[in-house]
Amino acid sequence: MFNPIMNAWSALKADIKKKYNNLLFLEDGDPEGHFSQVEWTTRLIEFVINDSMDVITPEMHKRFIEHTNKFYSWALELGDMDFGA
Repeated sequence: MFNPIMNAWSALKADIKKKYNNLLFLEDGDPEGHFSQVEWTTRLIEFVINDSMDVITPEMHKRFIEHTNKFYSWALELGDMDFGA
């Protein structure tokens, strides 16, 4: 609520999970046999993370900051916050 980085991480993790779940059929290992299972899975995860880096747009970043500022001002005023806002 008070940290825009948490919102960014949440969006990034959701995108990574979605993309990784779409590639689970590749988790069985390297079809050509060049890499060990650990190396193959590590490369797959790195690929998905790199592919998801552009999910945070400048517009999203702006919304995260505005959301944080809204709650921060309420906290300074000791105002009531709507549940689930």
